[in-house]
Amino acid sequence: MLNLISIILVTITSLLWVISTRSYCEIYTKKILPAIKAYIACVLVKDYGVPQLRVARLLDMAQPAVNYIVTGRRRSKCMNLVDKCPELKSILDLYVLEIYRGALFHPCVICEKIVRNDKVLRSILNALGEEMAITNFCPGGSLSR
Repeated sequence: MLNLISIILVTITSLLWVISTRSYCEIYTKKILPAIKAYIACVLVKDYGVPQLRVARLLDMAQPAVNYIVTGRRRSKCMNLVDKCPELKSILDLYVLEIYRGALFHPCVICEKIVRNDKVLRSILNALGEEMAITNFCPGGSLSR
């Protein structure tokens, strides 16, 4: 009976831990990706002179949102994430150049670059104040560490 109770307690504790921790994909799509898109939009419009409508279509955003980001009327809550992580900024600067030269924006490309560089990944998670076990990342199977 005592063993059964301890097994149940361990199972409940494990389930609560799984429920309370967020996956990297959730953190990426809710916190990191909006900051990345905002940074890319700013650089494309301000530095490369790409029209806002084209940037909006490239990044799958509304043109008014691009305008608000570029003019500074709206900032992603995590926009300073790029400022806090110079390694991320250098990755994004290279990716912006690829986009400017004709590559399509795909969020998974940046995600893979971040996850493959442990230093960048850890600095981003620290800047966001996120604690997570770094294990298997992409449930789609395209990326696992």
